[in-house]
Amino acid sequence: MAYLLGASHLLALEKPSGEVRPIVVGEVLYRLIASSLGFQFRKVLADHFSPLQFGVATHGDCETIILDLCATLDQHPDCVVLQVDIQNEFNTISREALFCELRVAIGSLDQLFPFVRSFYVRHLPLYFSHCSWKDEVSLLSSKTSIRQGDPLGGALFTLAHLLGLMTMASEHPLFYFHPWLMILILLDPLRLLCQLFIL
Repeated sequence: MAYLLGASHLLALEKPSGEVRPIVVGEVLYRLIASSLGFQFRKVLADHFSPLQFGVATHGDCETIILDLCATLDQHPDCVVLQVDIQNEFNTISREALFCELRVAIGSLDQLFPFVRSFYVRHLPLYFSHCSWKDEVSLLSSKTSIRQGDPLGGALFTLAHLLGLMTMASEHPLFYFHPWLMILILLDPLRLLCQLFIL
């Protein structure tokens, strides 16, 4: 059943730079179920991700980051702000890291694991229509990463990155907890905003 519900249409959108952005549009029933789960787990997701991100289950994410940065820059005009945009971020996520994070999640977030696993452990079909050839469709396979267009995509993307951020914070406590470094995350695209104060 997951094979049929997980089947998706693949679109190739051209970026202004001429590169291609692959977008996967899932079947309606899958999208309804995934959207419903995202809504049902929004409070759990917000609690689980806090305070490391501002893109999932939060209100006014962009505004919050801008206001925080402006307030910090007003108080510390000698700080430097670095913004990093990770290229092709959705297509670089490890599904194993995602499954690991879901398995060890605290509280009811681990209840998402069976649903996510059933749609991401298999290679699901992607149907790509060629614009230049009428009625010709290629069958591809979704084998890695998180599918763009998945209603749970932002949450799954954050989960996969959260493990790395928490590991980095535990291995290098000064990195995250140092008074002159703050990391703010905004998704789609992922942006790491680091304020580095000049001592």
